[in-house]
Amino acid sequence: MRDNDVVIEEEIHGDETIDVGLAIKKENETVGSACRKKRKLSDEESLDQPIYEIPPPKYSADTILSILLNPNINKSKVCSGCPLRVTSSATFVVDLSKLAHPDDVKTDSFGIWNYSGSHPMCFRVHIKEHGYVSVEKCTPGAKGDNVVHLRRLHNTHPSNKQFKRMIAFLSDDSNVPHHLCLLVYRIPPGFTPIVKSHGNAKQDVPFHPTLQSTKCRIKEECTVKGPKETMSTLSLKVGGVVGAQCSGQLPRNEKQISNFKRHVQHYSHESTGGDDLVVVMQQAYSDDPLHRFVRAVNAAPEPAIVLATNSQINNVSRFCTSSFEFSVMTIDPTFSLGDFDVTLTTYRHLFLQSKRYKKPPVFIGPACVHFKKTFSTYLFFASTLIGQCRELEQVRVIGTDGEQALVDAFKHEFPHAQHLTCFIHVRRNIKRKLQDCNIPANLSIDILNDVLGNKIGTTYVEGLVDAKNINDFDNKLDVVTEKWRNSEVTSASEIDRFIDWFTSYKAKIIRSSMIRDVREESGLGSPPIQFTTNSSETANFMLKSKVNYKKNELPEFLQLFRQLINDQERDVENAIIGRGNYELRVQYQSWSISESKWFTMTKVQREQHLQKFSQASLADIQHESREMPISSITLGRDMSSFSSLSISLESFSNDVLIPRSCLEGIWKKACELIKTKDAVVPAPGVTQGKFVLSYSSGRPHLVLPSKTSVFACDSECPNWKGLGICAHSVAVAEMNGKLVDYIEKAK
Repeated sequence: MRDNDVVIEEEIHGDETIDVGLAIKKENETVGSACRKKRKLSDEESLDQPIYEIPPPKYSADTILSILLNPNINKSKVCSGCPLRVTSSATFVVDLSKLAHPDDVKTDSFGIWNYSGSHPMCFRVHIKEHGYVSVEKCTPGAKGDNVVHLRRLHNTHPSNKQFKRMIAFLSDDSNVPHHLCLLVYRIPPGFTPIVKSHGNAKQDVPFHPTLQSTKCRIKEECTVKGPKETMSTLSLKVGGVVGAQCSGQLPRNEKQISNFKRHVQHYSHESTGGDDLVVVMQQAYSDDPLHRFVRAVNAAPEPAIVLATNSQINNVSRFCTSSFEFSVMTIDPTFSLGDFDVTLTTYRHLFLQSKRYKKPPVFIGPACVHFKKTFSTYLFFASTLIGQCRELEQVRVIGTDGEQALVDAFKHEFPHAQHLTCFIHVRRNIKRKLQDCNIPANLSIDILNDVLGNKIGTTYVEGLVDAKNINDFDNKLDVVTEKWRNSEVTSASEIDRFIDWFTSYKAKIIRSSMIRDVREESGLGSPPIQFTTNSSETANFMLKSKVNYKKNELPEFLQLFRQLINDQERDVENAIIGRGNYELRVQYQSWSISESKWFTMTKVQREQHLQKFSQASLADIQHESREMPISSITLGRDMSSFSSLSISLESFSNDVLIPRSCLEGIWKKACELIKTKDAVVPAPGVTQGKFVLSYSSGRPHLVLPSKTSVFACDSECPNWKGLGICAHSVAVAEMNGKLVDYIEKAK
């Protein structure tokens, strides 16, 4: 026998002090000594709650009452929690008062049960010396201190009709439940229970019901928090997938929480007071090194705070420096989060992919909170990252919006990294300069196409950015500038002013960070796709959503930001067992563990698996299944499926600084709203105003005409509130024939 094997002793009645009536004694004698034996528990079973006895062929009402009402019951055989990992027939006595909710006893690790009946009975009970129980059956509804109601709940398992469960509950004449219940499992010898899928499931995936206590907590939390934050909070309370004793302790997904929220319909956010940099500096020195979040604080002359968990730093090192496959590390400032700015880094988690889009998700990396946007501030951020992890010097590619102080600082500290500049920002900068120089609209379009390329039908016409190398770029630059000078304009001085600006400032940026060979070397494919900072915009959107699109005091912001990073780490843990919005990519499926198997593992085993996963490098598995570089497969998407509106998303998505994934969802939802009967109806008394169906709440959204945006949605719409564009207003603009005007305003 191994040292870690567990031996338990089982017998029909473990409580020798019970002196039951004659009928019960005969029943014990029949089964008695033959049932007493020793059974070795396997590592997989490892019961965490004591077995009361091996169940006899049948439990009479007298026997159940004698067990549950015995004042001298052996407390060491009473369960303080729900039994898990039961693999053979067993009887348990469960103390319901020790559970988070009494109904939790009805949810176990076997998934769904079929209901096969409930037998309520009523008795008059007399408890005498030594726990002797005398019972007398009486009519339902009887009253008295000695009246006990017995209800037996019978279930059969869908995987085997011989696999049965019985739960016996007691209550008094006022329907107050007794604190003990009897839980009986009858499992056929040699049979391994199989967890079945939900009856409404589209895929054959094991379904594990949520504990009633978890449902109650969801209802409480979702009244003041959004679905994602509610999921994070509840997961954190039980230790996530590492600390949870069973899957029922965790919310299933955000959709489940949204469903609860529809019934609650109450949402509020509270803000707390703030403190100063001293508090943050104290936190930097008091945090546990393993869980440190505040990495460095610069108090003067330019205050700045660098934020990063060990996981964030490690992931940037793993996914942005690998020679096998790598992600671009983007750096981009965001605003309106407080009386400070926040510069975020992002990367793509290359072990995971979105279940919907099958592409690695954007994760937030280390960040910097600062009050000035200077070279000195950004240098503090970049140098702190290198100081925390020297391997970050080997980051392959960084991407920015072209802010010069930011670019110079990161080039200084990341000397080996290729720099990419966002095409969307460059387009907007050029477009703004053309307007400043009073260049006619038709010529402005030609110039933008000459620089950035364009599509005519299905044919792509190359621009300056498609130059094969620096020499090719310089030759093409001479050609296009000569073409611009010879164009028909009202003032030659204006076009000369634009050309001088372009050749002095933008040409250098395009030559060093946007032309074809630069993008090919950066892993954007061949021919390469255009680089954008959409991943940064996605991260900015996530962060602004987390802080409810309002300014916060610094300590409050740090707390909310830390919660957002914790959410990311929970997403990774959930993906390993197939929960949540992400899953492991095909070549990394060896790290996957089924949900059923996961909850048979000890907490130590789970932590060890997560630790190994967090330290694994791309090179560990990449040689078994190589793919193209991540950047070439994650930044582009066929938009043909979103072209059923009068304007295709592809025709303008490059002109707006909104995450592409957000735009795709908005466009698709707008199409669905238009196609759905009565999803968009006239608003009484308002010309062109509409009530639009809300998928997330019971109340429709009101979309009204607007001078500033053509159509505006109400303040309850999160996308309109955060992005200034939403599916509801897009659908109304389309139905009123004003989508073109709406998009122009959105730009």
